Amino acid sequence: MKLSNELLMKTNYKNPLYSVYQGMKKRCYTPSTSGYKNYGGKGIGVCKEWKNSFNAFCEWAINNGYYYDTDEPRAKKLSIDRIDSNKDYCPENCRLITLSENTKRAIIGRVVSEETRKKISVAHKGKFLTEDHKKKLSICSKGKGKNNLNAKKGFYKMYDKNHNLIKIFNRPKDIEVFFEPKRVALGTINSAAHKNGYRKTAYGYIWEYTNES
Repeated sequence: MKLSNELLMKTNYKNPLYSVYQGMKKRCYTPSTSGYKNYGGKGIGVCKEWKNSFNAFCEWAINNGYYYDTDEPRAKKLSIDRIDSNKDYCPENCRLITLSENTKRAIIGRVVSEETRKKISVAHKGKFLTEDHKKKLSICSKGKGKNNLNAKKGFYKMYDKNHNLIKIFNRPKDIEVFFEPKRVALGTINSAAHKNGYRKTAYGYIWEYTNES
């Protein structure tokens, strides 16, 4: 249901436009408000015309296309946006856009402070991979092709714990069929089949991968 302009003009906490007005003033003049540091804390204020009159703000909003439809998704509802984020709330510097557009604009226009950049830099120190770690990542990356086993054509040999060869599998599907009805994680077998793999066995068997015929 779309609210009438008469209802939007009423000074009432249930009025969505009045809530927008109150939120705007709190961000600029109430230090205890969560967003104050990004508005009032940076010297952003509300022009005298709006600050002293809800009706003046309301008339501007309605004349510029504001409406409120209770059945419309929240992301599509209109909100007030400052064209220049360094200037005050006033008719010349404000427009109405949807909440989703406002959110995107805030993310795109966000300026990362020098302090934040330093924190990011410190957080990433020591993140360079060792050779051993790279090898492990390489092993884990193998088999990201079909069925999460090595994408290159090869053979998987299955041994018992005494290293007696039991079976050779040419296809990942053959391994699944062999273990049916039990479901096996092919990635687990893959990690045990390589010499540098972190597993020694998988499902009670020793595995070996080879691309040699």
